[in-house]
Amino acid sequence: MKSLGFWLFVFGAGSFLLHQFGREFRLLSWVDNWGADVGMAIRIGLIVVGAALWLIGRKQEQAADTGASADSSADGTTKDSTNESTNG
Repeated sequence: MKSLGFWLFVFGAGSFLLHQFGREFRLLSWVDNWGADVGMAIRIGLIVVGAALWLIGRKQEQAADTGASADSSADGTTKDSTNESTNG
C-alpha cells in the first residue's frame, strides 16, 4: 500500500506540475477529457489519495515492526547468548 500511495502521489504531483507548462504524462492524458476543472480535481485527488495511502502504509509498517519486537521480548526469547547457562 505504501508503494502504491507513493506512485499515485508522484504521478498526481508530476501531472499537476507538467500541466502548468502545457505538458502531460501519456498515462494521464485522459484527465482533461471532461474539462480543465475536472482534470485538476483528478490530479489533486491523486495527490491526496496517494499521500494518505503512503502515510497509512508507513504507520502499518511501524506498527508491525513495533509488534514484532514486542512479541519477541514478551515471550522471553532473546538473541543474546549471555542469558544461556552452561553446565559442565
